[in-house]
Amino acid sequence: MTGARMITVSSTGRYFAHDMPTGTYTVALKQNGQAVANHSNVPVTVGRGAEVDFKCGEVKCDEIANTK
Repeated sequence: MTGARMITVSSTGRYFAHDMPTGTYTVALKQNGQAVANHSNVPVTVGRGAEVDFKCGEVKCDEIANTK
């Protein structure tokens, strides 16, 4: 995967990816190195944020967020 970044989820379940080049991305939530949920075609444009929310009830985000 070219240009992949790993972002750590905070203890509150939030994460930020700063200084991303414009384009379309896939955001993956991983546990033990394996993707447990994906959001495809996330657009990033200059001067704007993009919110990507995972359904934590389905993928146990609290457990993942607390295993930094």
